Amino acid sequence: MRVFLRLVVILMALAALIGGTGSPVTAHAVLVDTEPKSGAILNESPSRIALTFNEEVSTSFSSIRVLNFEGDELASSRAKRVDAERVGVDAPELGDGTYIVIWRVVSADGHPVEGSFTFQIGATSQDVSSVVAKFVEEEHGLSRLFSIIRWVLLAGIIVLIGALWLITRDPGAKVSLRTRMVMWGGWSFAFLATVQTLFAYGPHASGLKIYEATDLALLRETLGTAFGQWQLVRVAMLIALAVLLREMQWRDKRAWRVAASLLLIANVATVSASGHAITQGSALVSVVLDVVHFTAVGLWLGGLVTLAVDRSTWLVESRSVTIGQFSQMSGFAVPLIVATGIAQSLIILGSAADLFEYRYGRLLALKITFVIALVLLGAVSRRILQRVGSTRLGPSVAIEAVIGALIVAVTAVLTGVPPSQASTIEPFAETIIRGDVIADVTISPARAGSTEVHVLFNSPGGSLSRIELVEVRASLASRGVPPNEMKLAKVGPNHWSGNFTFAFAGEWRLDVVAEPEPGRTVLYRFVVPIAE
Repeated sequence: MRVFLRLVVILMALAALIGGTGSPVTAHAVLVDTEPKSGAILNESPSRIALTFNEEVSTSFSSIRVLNFEGDELASSRAKRVDAERVGVDAPELGDGTYIVIWRVVSADGHPVEGSFTFQIGATSQDVSSVVAKFVEEEHGLSRLFSIIRWVLLAGIIVLIGALWLITRDPGAKVSLRTRMVMWGGWSFAFLATVQTLFAYGPHASGLKIYEATDLALLRETLGTAFGQWQLVRVAMLIALAVLLREMQWRDKRAWRVAASLLLIANVATVSASGHAITQGSALVSVVLDVVHFTAVGLWLGGLVTLAVDRSTWLVESRSVTIGQFSQMSGFAVPLIVATGIAQSLIILGSAADLFEYRYGRLLALKITFVIALVLLGAVSRRILQRVGSTRLGPSVAIEAVIGALIVAVTAVLTGVPPSQASTIEPFAETIIRGDVIADVTISPARAGSTEVHVLFNSPGGSLSRIELVEVRASLASRGVPPNEMKLAKVGPNHWSGNFTFAFAGEWRLDVVAEPEPGRTVLYRFVVPIAE
């Protein structure tokens, strides 16, 4: 027990050291500048539209679209590389008015990143909040599909790792039909998910519909990217692993076990090298951390799934030695999972204080909750094993396997979620109805720094008398920022606009007070997530 506790302390210290040596790293590309500037008022049409990111981005599957204030598309083309971190296109000839730029690129980890910004030419200003909101909320249907594909892929590799570890503990025993089905099921999950990824990636990265997955031109372009090439490597590794699985009777041979282990690690490495890990700080250190984390998860959760599915084979007295080995291995795998997980989280988030700031942190907190529950259940299972033997482990192992599946599901979603909202420059757009008055607020970009704010009032019936805007105030309680008044100018009927500087990232409270008729005021309260 002392050795175990020392190992935990050492690993936690190492995780804190690794996570504390640098600033947070954004796993998706972050837009840091635009040309023209977001919210700029120009005297003449710009010659080009350019985007500058914090890291190199791919022009594969990229697009830059220019829309007018009515939402009509005026130009659309693939972005061209200006330099390593900058892409752009020649701008069309534009007249006076307000324009929206909708962009989409692929970050270094293979994930698509998209956003929008607005600019104005001349003194004429039009409200574009409804157009911007429409494109922000538009989904192409493949983000959720990709989360499902990732879950299938991760689950398949995890089950393969755990099942192969178990069958090599007792190489002389016959492998049951159910355990064989678990292993081949895991292999099939991983293989089919990889093939699906190859076909679905093009439409996913381009923002197209699911039926575009049959477009061979998109497949060819996918194969030209680093992401697609890693999928091909995984296909080759899985085929080689299938050859070994057909000869499981040789698992008593050291060469068979070494080959199977190397192929499994190679499969894990293809996942790490085509995901968030490749963009975090030192790529080699991050990928190694991710591979160790993933492999330890596979040994633990994959073994649990195999035990749960084939309880009649494994949870019997004759296999008590193997179950004891599994319990001992789990005792080392769990602290390794915790330590590497903490290190990865600190590298991405920068500090535990950011855990609940964005969706990524909240999903990570949910995953941590499931892991804690699984560790507690594991302790219960170990106590049962010590007191009454492996024959009574069935129910607890089944529950552990279900929680393990939930952990993998959350992980699959996490791999596609940017660690912070700062990966895009998407505006905030929200509508609140109070009685017979509708208030629309748009803030672009929704990030710390100078922003463009629009407040517009309408009526459900379409006609609305003149409204007076009393005041707009913004506050951030988490940073102790008191309500600050926004100085907005009237730019149209019941439409106010202006610039405001958000000093910090976080969930700001925006209070809009309007006077729809003399003597009556209405309060509209918005919660605005402002990114870094």
